[in-house]
Amino acid sequence: MSKINVFLQGEGIKDVVRLQLEPQSTALDVRHACASHGLQVNGEAAVFLEDQDEPLIDEVTIESVAGKHGVRLHVHRCRRVSVRVVYSGRVVEHVFGPGRTIGAVKRSAAKELGISKEDAAELILQIAGTHEQPDVDVHIGTLAACSTCAISFDLVPNPRIQGAA
Repeated sequence: MSKINVFLQGEGIKDVVRLQLEPQSTALDVRHACASHGLQVNGEAAVFLEDQDEPLIDEVTIESVAGKHGVRLHVHRCRRVSVRVVYSGRVVEHVFGPGRTIGAVKRSAAKELGISKEDAAELILQIAGTHEQPDVDVHIGTLAACSTCAISFDLVPNPRIQGAA
């Protein structure tokens, strides 16, 4: 059987790392594979499936969670990341697993703020106090340091690129 593509994000991992693991590899093996690729992962780190709030148990096999094109995982010492989103003076706070994507956080915040899907399509999350607007597929754990296990965003208009007239 061929190897499975594992697309990994995590604490201290700037870009998505692609690992190729045997189908019977476990979540524990993922942590070991991180070390062999120069990623600093200690025994406190847990493995999360993308957009899931609970960590995988060490014995879960990669093939049991992978789809046709592989699996997206997140490795982090934080079991939860506190997220704060500010929009027009209103604040929503929620706690997610570190493998939750920016897109999922935005959808959750928009729903809680009562913003329609159409209006939400015109908004983007921006890290509070910066101009950094992470892509929708970035895991929030890549942005949250383990010292705080928290991140704050502003929900701002998505800049439109205007073509030449």
